[in-house]
Amino acid sequence: MIEHKGTQQLQTMRLQLRRFIMADAPQVYRNWAKDPDVSKFLTWEPHRSEKDAEAFLRSLDYQKNHVYEWAIVLKETGSVIGSISVVKIDENAKIAALGYCIGKAYWNQGYMSEAVREVTAYLFRLGFHRIEIDNAEKNPASGAVAKKCGFTYEGKSRAGFFRHGEYLDICHWARLREDL
Repeated sequence: MIEHKGTQQLQTMRLQLRRFIMADAPQVYRNWAKDPDVSKFLTWEPHRSEKDAEAFLRSLDYQKNHVYEWAIVLKETGSVIGSISVVKIDENAKIAALGYCIGKAYWNQGYMSEAVREVTAYLFRLGFHRIEIDNAEKNPASGAVAKKCGFTYEGKSRAGFFRHGEYLDICHWARLREDL
């Protein structure tokens, strides 16, 4: 059985993973959500203004124990640099799927791998059996995060996602609790 506890604060060496607050809206917008390069292979369009970031933050219902949406915060500066969330849950199979994004200024510094490792361990402690990550094949950096975090490549779906006028193939990754 999954013991849902929702978005609890987590820590890594360099990061604090916490619930978003409304005061984060300017940084969400400025640090990643307005950048078309960040959302290029994701399911949402770049934010047009801070109001879009505010609407996103208002949509988060942290009162529900099955909502898992973390702000990724640099401990050193307090800057909100990205997000990581559970985008899908299969209660019966005890599967959670992760989605994540981070500002371009923070790419290739190991921050997302740090966040994925910590969230994955947390979800396993709650009773999830399998954690999944999907990435567009044209976004190999996202797949590299999964691989670096011990996820196994399971194959790809042809034309699994329509984005900006083209169908994108989706790579599938998974990690099982017993693989720890």
